[in-house]
Amino acid sequence: MDIIIPYINSTWAGTELKYALRGIEKHVQFDRVFIIGDKPDWLCNVTHIPFKDNPNIESKERNIMQKIMVGFEHTEELTMFNDDHFILQQTDIANYPYYRGGELVYNKGAEGAYRRSVNNTIEALRAMNKPTWNFDIHTPIKYSRDKFIEAMESVDWRKPNGYVIKSLYCNYFEIEGMPHIDLKIATQTPFHRLRKMVEGQDIFSIGDRAIGLPMKKLLDLYFSEKSKFEL
Repeated sequence: MDIIIPYINSTWAGTELKYALRGIEKHVQFDRVFIIGDKPDWLCNVTHIPFKDNPNIESKERNIMQKIMVGFEHTEELTMFNDDHFILQQTDIANYPYYRGGELVYNKGAEGAYRRSVNNTIEALRAMNKPTWNFDIHTPIKYSRDKFIEAMESVDWRKPNGYVIKSLYCNYFEIEGMPHIDLKIATQTPFHRLRKMVEGQDIFSIGDRAIGLPMKKLLDLYFSEKSKFEL
């Protein structure tokens, strides 16, 4: 199974990508890793495909969709990780479940690009008489090329803010999915609390405001060894 990571230079200078790749090498069997977008100076032993993002915030989801489409020019099936997905246990991505939370929530008069993307997705799915489960939690996801193209072409990507891709794909094909905790650490947290939060979990993710010395210490605890993806 090939892995794709859509990537744009981060506020942490690619540190989260470095640790994500360490986790992938440690816990996942894979064929190739594609990085679509920017390329940190330390990155090696991947297939890097440059991609220029549209900087307009209304194009964020469209940028991700287009990066995945670029990946499908090189493979028929892939598993998409984000650069802040930290795998903590041995993981069979060839048979990885489709994980979800609860229902997508419609927010009338939503402010913020992501909330508008969610609203767009709910409206599109309801118009097609499809379910509206929330698959946009912070776990990897498997895509097949022909099915991905079909699902993405079912909507109008000229619409500002686009659509949340995981939920569009899975609900379009009426995938039931499996409930899974969405463990995203969003704020600065003391190290001892971080350890308790991730203990026994299979994966966690972080937001920019979680970046700091306690998080670096936690990542060093779980992913101390340099991977083949680092110069």
